[in-house]
Amino acid sequence: MNIKLISLIMLSLYSFCFAKENNCKDFKKGTFELNSVDGSTHIITRTKNKQIERVGRTGSIFEFDIKWRDDCSYILYNRKMIKGVDEFSEYKIDTLYNKVIGVDGKNFKVLTTIKEFDFEVEAVMKKVK
Repeated sequence: MNIKLISLIMLSLYSFCFAKENNCKDFKKGTFELNSVDGSTHIITRTKNKQIERVGRTGSIFEFDIKWRDDCSYILYNRKMIKGVDEFSEYKIDTLYNKVIGVDGKNFKVLTTIKEFDFEVEAVMKKVK
């Protein structure tokens, strides 16, 4: 009886991990919405190597190179201002470390870390295209 229970638990854990891994792959490319803490909506467009972020409140546009470390974590680096005013230029932020920590349908929760400032924030992004 115990062997059957342990086997069922192991199978369930394997299935959960496998499903999460596959779900993370769904967020590598596409268009996403992120509701910011300031109440504005950011539109994020990802291709294989780039991420473009349009900041709703200011209209600013940023471009990042993106590198996937594994199926559920990635870094954004080489931050470039494309349009608008860079409110964060004085901080010299270049690299953002990101990890998908939850998936719920078309929504995923990301933990973003800026190591230079010992800063972490969680955000929920929704895939819209």
